[in-house]
Amino acid sequence: SQPIPTISANGRIVAVADQVFDAVQVFDQDDIEWIQRGQTLEGTRNSGFGEVVSMWTLPGTVVSRRLGKVPILLAVGAPKTSKVHIFEWRSNSIAWDESVIELRQIRDCSVPETCNFDLALGKVNGVEVRVLVHMHNSSDVHLFQRMGNETMWSSRSIGNADLSDLSSDGRVVALYNRGNDFITRLRMTASGASVNVLNGHLGNDAVSIALSRDGNLISMASLEDSEAWVRRYSISPGPPPVLHLDDRLTVREISSFLGVKFSPDGEAAIVIDKDPSGEIFYHVASARAPAYVWPSRGFVRASDVLASGDTKEAARSLSLSMDGLVLAEGRQSVTRLFEAIQRCGADDTEVRFSIALDDSPDDVSWALSTQLHVFDTNFTFRPIDCESCYSDNDSYSRTIVVTNQCVVKSLSRCLRLEFTLGRPWQPGAGFAMYVVDDESETLSLFARGEGPTGSQTVEDLSDGVCNPSLDTPCRTGESSVVLALVFDEFPEDVSWEVRTHPGDSLLWNASGYTQSTTLLLEETCVPTDGCYNFTVYDYFNDGICCFYGDGQITGFFDEKEVFSVGNYAGAARQIFGNACPSPVPCNAQSEHNFSLALNFDNWPEETSWSIFSGMDFVDGRVYKDHVSFQPDGTVLDTVCLPRGRCYRFVIVDSEGDGICCGTGNGWAAGFLDGEEVFYTDGQYGRGDTFFFPSGAREGSVCDKPCESRGEGNVTIEIEVASDASTEQVSVDVSSESQLFFGKDYKALLAGTTVVENFCLPLELCYIAYCRYGNYACGVLWDGERVFAPNGTVADSHQLGNCIQGDSFPDVVPP
Repeated sequence: SQPIPTISANGRIVAVADQVFDAVQVFDQDDIEWIQRGQTLEGTRNSGFGEVVSMWTLPGTVVSRRLGKVPILLAVGAPKTSKVHIFEWRSNSIAWDESVIELRQIRDCSVPETCNFDLALGKVNGVEVRVLVHMHNSSDVHLFQRMGNETMWSSRSIGNADLSDLSSDGRVVALYNRGNDFITRLRMTASGASVNVLNGHLGNDAVSIALSRDGNLISMASLEDSEAWVRRYSISPGPPPVLHLDDRLTVREISSFLGVKFSPDGEAAIVIDKDPSGEIFYHVASARAPAYVWPSRGFVRASDVLASGDTKEAARSLSLSMDGLVLAEGRQSVTRLFEAIQRCGADDTEVRFSIALDDSPDDVSWALSTQLHVFDTNFTFRPIDCESCYSDNDSYSRTIVVTNQCVVKSLSRCLRLEFTLGRPWQPGAGFAMYVVDDESETLSLFARGEGPTGSQTVEDLSDGVCNPSLDTPCRTGESSVVLALVFDEFPEDVSWEVRTHPGDSLLWNASGYTQSTTLLLEETCVPTDGCYNFTVYDYFNDGICCFYGDGQITGFFDEKEVFSVGNYAGAARQIFGNACPSPVPCNAQSEHNFSLALNFDNWPEETSWSIFSGMDFVDGRVYKDHVSFQPDGTVLDTVCLPRGRCYRFVIVDSEGDGICCGTGNGWAAGFLDGEEVFYTDGQYGRGDTFFFPSGAREGSVCDKPCESRGEGNVTIEIEVASDASTEQVSVDVSSESQLFFGKDYKALLAGTTVVENFCLPLELCYIAYCRYGNYACGVLWDGERVFAPNGTVADSHQLGNCIQGDSFPDVVPP
């Protein structure tokens, strides 16, 4: 019989269940060997004791407590006796304490033959223990709880689900049914539970879910065709709360998918695959995160692929540490542990950061980054930050070692650490940061703080690579043009060109980039007395910020920054030079005069806009707060547009919160030949879209049939229920990451019907979302009603030129 291992969050504690002897042993690692903690835990013979085990430990990577002193909770199932045994080891324990949960009152366990279940453990404020029991046969989910040293367990029925999990802080339960496109999230309180239905367009093929420690992040795994997907969702506060896709990992070309196993708190996952030869492989996905806290928009990466050995059969049981670096498998009466030694990629260097916290850990914040300087502009790469992320009570008076922080090897001498502590350290507390030398496997101290040394900033930017030099000398009468390029995860999508303005003669262009980890410099010389037009294009119309990284392209003219772009849709254009002509009035016979009045909120650098005619980019603008645009200020931009076309104006906010009203009172208005054609109050989330000209205006081709323009007709029908209160309804239509249409209806009265008609290019596949409120939402494409991909009317609709299986998991509803 194979043992069943369960590994702790930090990979240094493992519980091993032996079903032959109905026993569980717990071992601690002291860096040299594994030492058993306390007595062997024994159940009744032939009870199935140890068939299912769940472990709770402190969050994070805890290394400072003496061996055997880390508090542990174990839930050990004994299905054939309809019991769950709870074992607890406190920091001052010398033996395991035990209590028992009887399951016979649950219908599945009225007879032992049908009493099969999964377990999840949580602990509230270090006092109240909660155990989630998910029955296999009926799919019923039950929650048991016990206060402190009490021996009696209370219980409540939670619901019915295919998949479930309990957050390790014990406060949140997640339920998922494959027949639905949402997750039910219950926040448990002493008086009951608050329930939210979270719609994230999840599909119906999830095989595993996991909650973060506080229940505000949900990890899901699924198999789609021959690819295994691991996705991480954050939960926006609403109302109502909504799932947003933060991270995703794809394991491609899966031969024979055998399952997915998540680590504690969903921070890492194992995808199990059998290749054509029958060999088993474990694909490990892990998070790069400071300590145990994910940043608000983190990312996952493919880590080492660990072969399971010479066997052709997968281990019956697998367990993974929180960071994904330690894997335990039970096989052939032996528990084996793998450790991913290569924590960073070949082009990276590891940084280790240790903090000995005192009894006020919530005062600690830090940020680590690598930096380069070009002229007077600073570029920051891979910022890793921890802002008050040690506020959990379990962080008091312990050491946290942050490993697996990877910086670009060529920039490992260009580090900046900002450590913030609003007071002196208490005795025995402090921090240290080391850079790992891969060749000698030694550590070099970069920064240290202790005693009265609280807040401090340490940087090493002296190395020549931190201040790259430029090689192109310009002749008399010429000026240097330098482009500093930092891409997102898809550099191959980007192309750019520099042309004369006016005149449109091509001077310089490039495409086909492959590097996304560092800064690239392009430089040339142009006549000093010229004017130039820089245009950048993105193949997938999502720019280089901020969906898949924080890319930007910064332009310098005569060593002075003249523009910076990144947050744009399909393209962005910037004019620069010493001899740029004054704007030429539009030709009234052949052109419209379009003007945009834009009043910013406090973050003008988040705003960009573009104008399209069909699929063609016409013009656009990206704003930066340090280039003459002030927060809460108004700008007026003017563009000449050829007559006889229908235009689509798209305004985008990179943070998804519009320009009103959380951080200012922004607004925007568009005018065509002096007449207002649209107005937005700025409350548009990720973006808003307007079509013009229309109505009685001359040349209003936007009112002509879509088919006459070679486009498809979209009709969206919204009907608010007659018994509803005033409703907020939001609608948007996207393709890939580009928003094609978006509207927020703030106060629709009961019984109200709204119909939107517009045209979209035929070439693309679109996803239409309807969100919030008590309403019915229908979508038609060229007059035919569209249904959701699973064949039922739902809040998401697929339309246009879609092939079977098209989906856009990277689209985050605004």
